[in-house]
Amino acid sequence: MRRFASAIVVTTLLFGSVSYLLLQEQLTRLNQHLHQQRLQAAVKVLQQRLLFYRDVIDGYAQDPAVVALLDWPDPQQAMAWSGLVRSNLPNVIGAALFDRDGEIYGDPVRQRLGWTCITDLQLQLSQATAATVRPLVHGVPPDNAHFDLSATVLSREGKAIGLVFLSFPLSEMQRALDRLAGESHALALVERDSGRLLGASENWSQFDTAAQLAQLVTEPIDATETHPLVASDPFADLHSSDELGGPWVLQLRFYDSSLLPALPQVGSTIVAGMVVVLLLLLFSGRLLLRSYRREMASIQQRLRTIVAARSSESPPLDGVSEQGLFPLRTALDGALDQLGDAHQSLQRQSLADATTGLANRRAFDLRMDEMLNCLNGPASRHGFTLLLLDIDNFKQANDRFGHAAGDAVLQALAAVLQQHVRQGDLVTRWGGDEFALLLPGMSESACPGWIARVREQFDVAQQQLPALGGEACCGLSCGYLWIGGEATADEPEQWLRRADERLYADKRARRAAAEQARRTRYQNYTT
Repeated sequence: MRRFASAIVVTTLLFGSVSYLLLQEQLTRLNQHLHQQRLQAAVKVLQQRLLFYRDVIDGYAQDPAVVALLDWPDPQQAMAWSGLVRSNLPNVIGAALFDRDGEIYGDPVRQRLGWTCITDLQLQLSQATAATVRPLVHGVPPDNAHFDLSATVLSREGKAIGLVFLSFPLSEMQRALDRLAGESHALALVERDSGRLLGASENWSQFDTAAQLAQLVTEPIDATETHPLVASDPFADLHSSDELGGPWVLQLRFYDSSLLPALPQVGSTIVAGMVVVLLLLLFSGRLLLRSYRREMASIQQRLRTIVAARSSESPPLDGVSEQGLFPLRTALDGALDQLGDAHQSLQRQSLADATTGLANRRAFDLRMDEMLNCLNGPASRHGFTLLLLDIDNFKQANDRFGHAAGDAVLQALAAVLQQHVRQGDLVTRWGGDEFALLLPGMSESACPGWIARVREQFDVAQQQLPALGGEACCGLSCGYLWIGGEATADEPEQWLRRADERLYADKRARRAAAEQARRTRYQNYTT
């Protein structure tokens, strides 16, 4: 009995010691892994915030009003634009427009730009051999610490004509760090090269005072892609770089966990708990694993459906309840529904014109690429017709009857075009009062008759518009071009130019015919 008891005691001690060491090592690894995941999640949050800022400034760089301002620069209008941007975006400190040489338009003080911001930007632009133009960080004065982003503004010909410059407060990143930090860890944002602290959570100093007990892990916020600058165009990198945060690093401090305070309870708990744990694992492990796999499969299926842009709803799997056994499933259900709806809505909006409901210029470009790829395939012998339409006297109708009547004319033409096209044809609103059509399989010889029918129906549709008072005041000019199988991928711009030239030739001919008819009527009247 003594030997048996001694064996049990020794076995229990050995088992407890080995279990303690294994648990301590596992706890350390899990703690490291958990905080590494927290750090990566925080990095993604900050990257999304930086992406938002980048999207904001890129949106202004592509704004036609900004392009017009830099084409015909006026310091007063540039300052008015700066005030409008700062009033629309409360989290923007300064906003300004620069020319190609890095000179600001207007008064920098009234646009809330410091000389340090301007000097650093000009210095980076002058160093045309640098690999990247990075966001500039300024911390003086401390209550006005900020970082600067800039984006190239391109003219309609694709040439760099200036810069859009915005300053964002570092306090936005500070608030994000406070939300992401927790009782067990603290976060700080630093510059990788200089080690300068850009912002930290409020509890960062608590971990700093006991750094010998704290573990430090870092993760770069540097989802960048380096592009060499072109010497002839100092804005080339600003236009092409995917720079988000430059050499910024996110640091996380946390205390290493230990089982030492719980050592007396570990030995006694392990032996008694092993039986309970084994029983629970035997009875509930299979059920939990099966439920977990089913619910994860359901989530994956819904995500695949959303990515494929088919529907935000996916059929539930057999045996899985609507609420789900795990909180993760319940929490993700609503988010997946909203994500799917938003994905479909954005996809439709990006390819549709709001006024007429037709496809837009982006949809035209996508379909043109598809049809060019088909030209080298079996369908190359058929080709397709590119047809451009322009509404005559549209501006006069707008001025005479109002913009609501102009929109009614656009919608009437859109309805007529949709009635006269086949399945597989594409009708798009090119812009303003111009429409572009891609008609597979239609020859040039069939185009005049087709256009005559459209013009006739368009006149009838205008006469039925109350806003025009029963008057068909607008006509149609057209230019078309048949594209066969010998086309190459470098020719779409030439096709559009040739079709546009034919359109304006038709417009001149129609104007001349209308003028001749007016003179004939006048001569008949005088006679």
